[in-house]
Amino acid sequence: MPNTQLHWSGTYSSWLGKSVVLHVTAGQLQTVLPCTVIGESDAALRIRIGEIFDIDIYKDMILGVERDLLRSRRPPNMSTTAGSKLPTFA
Repeated sequence: MPNTQLHWSGTYSSWLGKSVVLHVTAGQLQTVLPCTVIGESDAALRIRIGEIFDIDIYKDMILGVERDLLRSRRPPNMSTTAGSKLPTFA
């Protein structure tokens, strides 16, 4: 992770351990990432996607963050219906 030491600068500390949707950009592409915030450094946010992928996102790539109302209300290990664009939890 950039700047190697994890700490809470306060910018994203209120999201620690919560299901969120990050709005991110990479070049001219923009997307959303449903995830859980698990750490922060000066330059990056560490997130968990699903239950096994931890990745670092540079803060300058983050356009916004919001609470993931669907994942925060759905019990774990519950799949979405076929054709849905929501994440599947297994």
